[in-house]
Amino acid sequence: MKKIIFIFLFYSIAIYSQDPAYLIFRNSGNVYLKWEYLRDNNHEHFNIYRQYENSDTWEQINQKPLKLITDIDEIVYIGGEYYGSIYLSLMGVKREKRDITKADIIAWQNNAEAYSMLNALSVTQPLISELTGTSFLDVPQSGARVRYKINSMRAADELHYITSEFIDPKIDDIVPTPDDISINPLNNSANIIWSRNLDVLQSGRAVNFNIYRADNITGPYLIVNFADMFQGILTSEEVEIDTNYFNFLDANLINGKTYYYYLTGVNTFGFESQRSSVYEVVPSDNRVPMSPGDITINEFGGRLKLSWRNISRVRPIGYEIFKSIGDTDNFVKVFPTLDVQYDPEITTWTDADVREGEFYSYYLVAIGQTGVRSETSDTLTFIIDDYIPPSAPVGVVAVGDTGAIKLSWEANTEHDLLGYQIERSSDSRFATRFLVNEKPITGTEFIDTVRRESQSDIAYFVYALDKSYNRSLPSERVIVRVIDVVPPLTPEMTSIYEEGDSYFVNWTKSPDSDLKAYRLYLSIGDSSNFILKTETNSLTFSDRISERKEHYFKVSAVDLSGNESPFSRIRRLEIEDEAPRPPDSVQVVQEEKYVNIEWKAPEDERVVGFFIQRNYVEKGSPMVDLAVLKADKSRFMDWDVDINRECTYYIYSRDEKWRLSKPVVINYVPNSK
Repeated sequence: MKKIIFIFLFYSIAIYSQDPAYLIFRNSGNVYLKWEYLRDNNHEHFNIYRQYENSDTWEQINQKPLKLITDIDEIVYIGGEYYGSIYLSLMGVKREKRDITKADIIAWQNNAEAYSMLNALSVTQPLISELTGTSFLDVPQSGARVRYKINSMRAADELHYITSEFIDPKIDDIVPTPDDISINPLNNSANIIWSRNLDVLQSGRAVNFNIYRADNITGPYLIVNFADMFQGILTSEEVEIDTNYFNFLDANLINGKTYYYYLTGVNTFGFESQRSSVYEVVPSDNRVPMSPGDITINEFGGRLKLSWRNISRVRPIGYEIFKSIGDTDNFVKVFPTLDVQYDPEITTWTDADVREGEFYSYYLVAIGQTGVRSETSDTLTFIIDDYIPPSAPVGVVAVGDTGAIKLSWEANTEHDLLGYQIERSSDSRFATRFLVNEKPITGTEFIDTVRRESQSDIAYFVYALDKSYNRSLPSERVIVRVIDVVPPLTPEMTSIYEEGDSYFVNWTKSPDSDLKAYRLYLSIGDSSNFILKTETNSLTFSDRISERKEHYFKVSAVDLSGNESPFSRIRRLEIEDEAPRPPDSVQVVQEEKYVNIEWKAPEDERVVGFFIQRNYVEKGSPMVDLAVLKADKSRFMDWDVDINRECTYYIYSRDEKWRLSKPVVINYVPNSK
């Protein structure tokens, strides 16, 4: 009888999200606890405390210390010969039966494999957790919710290790019954498959599974898998493994006899679930052979010869060959044509019904002893050489659209046509071409996706390709341009200020190659009545102040196709008799990881603070607002700047109405440059 083996690490198991791991199971008012052993050479034993939700008191509930059992007689008494021997072996006591020493415990904790294995065993085997001192049974007397605390004793110190969540001991936890069960008959055996639920495993709700079998539906049922260690996936040459399911192969059965099975789950504390439904199976010799292997196709004398061999342990009664001409989905059986040709010794076949330039595909199937069929073999394709290319496509038409070019052409008439390839060229002389489609197009239409902002003329050439991959001459060249609907990037205003009786507005440059102009919009008094003030190619604009009211500005970019970008952020300029004075003695110094900016406050009682901006010198770099500081500040450290890139700082004074002074502009150059 075969066992199921599954490597199960304790630290991956958790009913709740906690670290270190612990498990809790409630049944009939009893609370069962289990936890991970503390990997610490100074640890001596555990104490457990209980706290009811309606109390602030922690009560110690273990009568004696919970610790690793080291006495040989006690080990055998608790674990028996079987589990006692496993426990001693993992503790390093292999050749002789003796007490476990402190040195043995330290060596075990330092052995990652032995430590993990014993922790894993303590999950699946209650006797092992009793030997490691990592389990406890509590019977709360109060009806209130309860939680537990586990402390580690180290010499005279008692250190906290685990505190659980509050639980209701009146609620019973359920051991999940295995589900999604199927039992498949095999030759003198049965393959039992059931769902592998990772959440159930990791929560400890079911870490073992028992498989029961009977010769009669009424029983008696006996366990056949002896699941006394780890549970999991059986590896077998007769069974395909799916990691989402458990498998168990029940061997040495009698073909033609009916057997009955049911399954149960067993949790980490040894409690068994309700039984599953009963399943009936009759083993039979219905093994399916593997599909033929090592298939080859060779051409000789205008014919195609297929060869193959049996790679399965199951001997077939013969083989079938299926053929497709051109369309690989339209397969027809071509061999055998007579029943006497079902012969496992026949491993070659010659196809005389072929012609040059045609596409032929073949696959094979092996037939088992009871008539069951194997899966189809790999499909092999062959073309008899053809060296004459198709004619060049004609009637090519290209139409530009939004972000796409639509191509169409007349169909070629060659019988062995495979499809079409398209080349694109967009340089000024159309000298460099690029293949648009790696896979040949079978139809006579194609849509090429291009950048919507592209304004280059694009040339296309269409080629025909036959099944021997002979390529035609190119079609006549067609030239087209995509319809531009993409607006330029939005410029941002870098500064607005009043000087004398005029205002001045500056903004960033838009990087678009087809830029036509910038549009500046102005609203006086409030921000609801914008009018187009100017359309210009410049990055600055100034005009006389006509009204001594607040001025609001926004800017956009326009390309040659008339697409206008979204508006920039609205900026406000408060027109006053006089703006505050700018900062004095401004210095910008590069430090190791930041740029330090210092200044002196101007002798202007209207100044209530400062405003700092930065933008990099590269074209299109946005203006970044760095800081709004009070008047008592005279220093700012720019930690976000890339100290290896050149940039410009703008430092303003401001009054309480947020009127800005003329900026002090400082260009920063890295020390390395």
